[in-house]
Amino acid sequence: MYAKCGDFSKAQDVLQNLPFHDIVAWNALIAGYVQQSQNKEAMRCFEEMQSERLSPDEVTFVFRQGLLGTNIEIYIAVVNMYSKCGRLEIAQEVLDDLVKDAVVWSTLVARYVQQDKADAALNCFDLMEQKGLSPDGMTFIHILKACGCLSIVEKGIQIHGEVVRQGLLDKNVALCTTLIDMYTKCGVLSRAKDVLDELPVSCVTAWSALIGRYAEQGQCHDALTCFDQMHSKGLMPDAITFSCLLNACSHSGRLDEGQICFQIMRMKYGIEPSIEHYTCMVDLYGRAGHFDKAIAVIESMPSSDHLFVWSA
Repeated sequence: MYAKCGDFSKAQDVLQNLPFHDIVAWNALIAGYVQQSQNKEAMRCFEEMQSERLSPDEVTFVFRQGLLGTNIEIYIAVVNMYSKCGRLEIAQEVLDDLVKDAVVWSTLVARYVQQDKADAALNCFDLMEQKGLSPDGMTFIHILKACGCLSIVEKGIQIHGEVVRQGLLDKNVALCTTLIDMYTKCGVLSRAKDVLDELPVSCVTAWSALIGRYAEQGQCHDALTCFDQMHSKGLMPDAITFSCLLNACSHSGRLDEGQICFQIMRMKYGIEPSIEHYTCMVDLYGRAGHFDKAIAVIESMPSSDHLFVWSA
């Protein structure tokens, strides 16, 4: 408690006054120093602990004694530590010695993606396959996210093929939507659309994501077509869908379509415009030279004191 609160002098006092010192108490103090980025003090405690002839356990983080077991957080910490110190060959050694357990490897891949370390995630995935371990649906989801972050569409296509071979797309909507997101981030919208058309269960989020990507690439016609197809499937668009549509219309100068989208958003679907929707409309009118209409939109807002709208 004292260590987490940053009061290390009291934490040290408690430790020193214990009738006996054990590894758990030392670990608590070392962890506190690390969390407060006082790394030199953490190392000093580690050395002092050893001088008391206490053997570090896996929580103290000693790889060379072979105590890592299946504690995935320690594997990640060890690999990160060696990588940050420029000892990539030892980091690779740790990975190579990692236990032959698909769950552990999958968790490691997931943790790297969550830490925005897509390169490391892909490296782990390749090593996992080399060891003959079979990824599950969740592993594929995380590695597809890594492919999207790095825009490595070739690897994404390879994963797509493996997912199809294992028959995972038919029963995993989350995997389907991640696959769509990967293709859209890589700019391969035709493939994203193909996956979307084959979804066993339609998903508003996936359709909105594709509409948004079409908007970013200035393909307003395709964005509007997607919206029509989405509607024909009985899906209810949400506020994000209309943000993507209005953005597409604005950047393509599609004034009539933009006005219609803004109207049906409120009148047909009961979605109240947000600051983002109003900004899109002001931008749309401004690009078309209809400044009187742009100002009318601002004046119709619940509050006109919005910097982004006036900037547009």
